[in-house]
Amino acid sequence: MVDSDGHWAEPHHHRSCPAVFSPPQSQQATVLATSTALDLAAVTPQRWIAQGATISIPLTVQALDLGAPLANVTVNFTLIQGTASLSAASATTNASGFATVTANLANLAENVRVTACVAPNNVPARLLSCSPRLLRSGPWGR
Repeated sequence: MVDSDGHWAEPHHHRSCPAVFSPPQSQQATVLATSTALDLAAVTPQRWIAQGATISIPLTVQALDLGAPLANVTVNFTLIQGTASLSAASATTNASGFATVTANLANLAENVRVTACVAPNNVPARLLSCSPRLLRSGPWGR
């Protein structure tokens, strides 16, 4: 504790750690960061799908400007791993900022990864993935 003269005075009931250091101490730090108004959020970035499944999965991202939805933004979707066909190479965001393409998976046996990037510079980008999982029947995994 600090007394009325600004000097350290130990409290009588507790003597472990001072609440104020005398003389006062400070630390200086520099924070380096980049800021952009445009962001891209993946609605469901990771999905677990039954191994061997043949299914169509919507891949959706939302373009945001300081948290507010952005309409009419072109988003490029690119398959970077696995086997799938995409319904389109790009999609334009709607009034709510959402852009969606469909990944068509056949007999899923390996991870499928797709990037979604804002055109034309493909920045920012988000990763969307589908991973196969072996399903076992019965309550005990048989």
